[in-house]
Amino acid sequence: GMAQARGHIASLDDPAEKIPLKRASAIGLGRIARIEDVSAVSTLFQVLHNEKEPLTRHFAAVTLGGLADAAIAGELRKLFAKCDDADRPFLALALGVAGDAEAAPLIRKALSTERNESLRGAYSIARGLLPDHGAREVLEAQVADRGAIWPQGYAAVAIGMARIAES
Repeated sequence: GMAQARGHIASLDDPAEKIPLKRASAIGLGRIARIEDVSAVSTLFQVLHNEKEPLTRHFAAVTLGGLADAAIAGELRKLFAKCDDADRPFLALALGVAGDAEAAPLIRKALSTERNESLRGAYSIARGLLPDHGAREVLEAQVADRGAIWPQGYAAVAIGMARIAES
């Protein structure tokens, strides 16, 4: 149950063989927790702030995005603004999953200045999840960039996702 999942991901010094269980627990907690489950949200933020293993931290971020209310989204935006490149794409995805319109300008700016193709892809997908008409020009320019096939594809997917969301 939820108590077991919280226990698995909150043990920050687990041996390597327990890492897959921690990752699965971070995802699973998002399927059984609700926004009212303060202990679950607190555990996920603890993992996001303190976990050394990146994928567990990243899964906790996206899980928080799925649970997000205005307060959680605000905390995710603050983390997005100050985190490193390893965590930023997952925080962008978390904000996209949360549908946090206030994050749209942050993600649009990150997308327009980022040169790393993997990060641009994550920002494009996050943008596609958000109500953000202002990003369309950035995404269309990315689709037109014939020298970058992966970002071009992610941008096309994001434009398609945005059209679905608008209809």
